[in-house]
Amino acid sequence: MRIGIRKRLIISFVLLAVIPIAVILISLVVTFTKMEGQVGSDPQQDPAQQIEEINNSIAIVIGDNYSYIEDYDRFYLELEPFIAEYQLQVQIVDKQNILLFDSDDRTTSMKPASSDLVEMLESAGQGSSISKMFLYVFPVTVDGEEKATALVLFNPAVAPFNIFMDAIKGMVISFGAGFITFILLIILLTWDISRTILKPLAELNKATERIAKGDLEFNIHYNKKDELGNFARSFESMRLQLNESLAKQKVIENARKEMIASISHDLRTPIASIQGYVEGLQDGVAEDEETRNRYLSVIRDKTGQLNRQIEDLFEYSRLDAGQLELRVESVDSRTIFEKILQEVELRHGSKGPSLKIVRPLPSVNVQVDPQRLEQVMMNLLENAFRYVPEEGSVTVRSWTEDAHLIVAIEDNGPGIAERHLPHIFNSFFRGERSRSRKSGGSGLGLAICKYIIEAHTGRIWVESKEGEGTTFFFAIPNK
Repeated sequence: MRIGIRKRLIISFVLLAVIPIAVILISLVVTFTKMEGQVGSDPQQDPAQQIEEINNSIAIVIGDNYSYIEDYDRFYLELEPFIAEYQLQVQIVDKQNILLFDSDDRTTSMKPASSDLVEMLESAGQGSSISKMFLYVFPVTVDGEEKATALVLFNPAVAPFNIFMDAIKGMVISFGAGFITFILLIILLTWDISRTILKPLAELNKATERIAKGDLEFNIHYNKKDELGNFARSFESMRLQLNESLAKQKVIENARKEMIASISHDLRTPIASIQGYVEGLQDGVAEDEETRNRYLSVIRDKTGQLNRQIEDLFEYSRLDAGQLELRVESVDSRTIFEKILQEVELRHGSKGPSLKIVRPLPSVNVQVDPQRLEQVMMNLLENAFRYVPEEGSVTVRSWTEDAHLIVAIEDNGPGIAERHLPHIFNSFFRGERSRSRKSGGSGLGLAICKYIIEAHTGRIWVESKEGEGTTFFFAIPNK
């Protein structure tokens, strides 16, 4: 289960607060546990008590030997056991601020005390005894009279004072470890946010800039299952749809340009031909009746060609705009197809390619628009006759299969190249352009057939091999 960004941030900030505190507490526990092990359970091993006893012992020694303090060596000899064991510095200053004794510097003894030392003693308070962790100040009293002030400075690295030093070090290390942990967590959290939030956002921002510039040829690679991942996938889906839409728009634009060029050419050619023959008639080129009739016949054919092309354009524009109106009625399939085919038989007769109809045609009930179905049949048959040679043939077969009436119009003409088959029902598509234009085809007939058959919830398709012929099929539901 993937954790969302919101929960991940909440967990990260909780850990950012909890982990450093936990590190500090654990370190402190370890430090004080270690101190407890060093001190033990014996009260005599209490470092505070030991320090108090040491200080009292030093005070007694100084008081007992104060009378010969001016004899540096003798006085030092009395304090030497404490100085050597605890690495002390002992300084004694009288009321006149004369440094009577300094265990670290013999030359300063019996001389005025430094101002720093005087200030330290004054801050401690004359006549008072104060005990600090590594500094002890107390009055020197002889026979009930305060003679001077003693200052004892202990070495924190020597037992028992080192226990407190270790405690301080432990606390510093504990808080330092907590602070370092806090910094590391911030770095880790920043890296994680940068990797999981800022980087994808930067990628999406860059993607929007590229889209704004019309560049859609890129991929968004962030695919994690979180909020940003969902957003990135939606964005990628939008990009793909937009790219597909632009690609379709480009195809439509190219088709529109091709359509304009095709229409211009297809209309200009017969018009130019009609104009030429009309001018010929006006100029008296056709002097005899036979020539004039031939000119008029050509003009009539070209006019019919123009009429068919304009009708196809008008019909296609209506279909493309979704204005196809079907007047559906229930009819017998044999009745309607016999009517259409008989008209074709009469039109072609014995002239040109032969028409073969496999009878009897199936008799089933179909819900169709008879006029539109006739339009499909006439388009397919005229298309077949247009490309079949004089000695060729066109065969019509029909049968029922899987609750559909299937009609096949087969010819033994030149066939259609395999590369053209996927595009055969596209608007204005003509594989052999020169031959199509010569025969007067608009390139819209098959597209119109496809519209009509699909409007009847049917389908239309083609099978063809070059040099062997072509068969167009369409299937419509029968009830």
